[in-house]
Amino acid sequence: YNRATQSKRQPGSSFKPFIYQIALDSGYSVVSQVADIARTFDMGNGKEWTPKNYSGGFQGYITIKSAITQSRNLATINLLNDLGLSSVRKQLTDMGFNDIPENLSIALGSFGISPLDFAKFYSMFPNGGEIVEPSLIKRIINYKNFEAVFEPERLVVTQPEQAYIMTDMLRTVVDRGTGQNARLNGVQVAGKTGTTNNNIDAWFCGFTPEVEVVVWYGNDDNTPMRKVEGGGRTAAPVFKKFMESYMKELSLIHISEPTR
Repeated sequence: YNRATQSKRQPGSSFKPFIYQIALDSGYSVVSQVADIARTFDMGNGKEWTPKNYSGGFQGYITIKSAITQSRNLATINLLNDLGLSSVRKQLTDMGFNDIPENLSIALGSFGISPLDFAKFYSMFPNGGEIVEPSLIKRIINYKNFEAVFEPERLVVTQPEQAYIMTDMLRTVVDRGTGQNARLNGVQVAGKTGTTNNNIDAWFCGFTPEVEVVVWYGNDDNTPMRKVEGGGRTAAPVFKKFMESYMKELSLIHISEPTR
């Protein structure tokens, strides 16, 4: 069982950047106001949904940048409602997302996706609006020295300028928002935390100018973890530890290279 490729886990709030990217592409700016207020939504069949913020309370009208920095659930749901659920769902499908339910709860990542697929979609932010298909083999050279080169599939989904705005907001998430445990000394880090209901999944999806890393924690049987486990506390520090080890290894490799 390969968790990276075969598991289907809910991304929680780590999915929010895709909603905010669509908002930016639709004409919103980082200072556009969204409503961080309570609402009850009619879900049909006599059912109602009254979502809450993870940390509780309401802040009224706040900027998009503040909403994603603090990962405010209600602001994101109200933004999705303002953008139009059907329109956003179509744009997500155009990006390549599959099985997105027509439900406002997608603002909180209420659908299953594998970590590898999610990493693919996250590549749009550091790649300037271009989604790059993950690949394991770059080239093959046979015994006759014939070479076959494999280029990954690429899909442009937004303009570089728009992706840069989103990346800048994700840097703020790490600098002073929910992703502070992923900060690295002397290296710019951008990313987003995610925690699902009952602490079943914990994510940190982040990147530096050179490397993208997606970290997921959870149980295979979808049972809850401890109440304290979440994207910021559990997954973000692992991103930091991995990156520190990666940079140390890269430094050693660089030093050991013979001079030419």
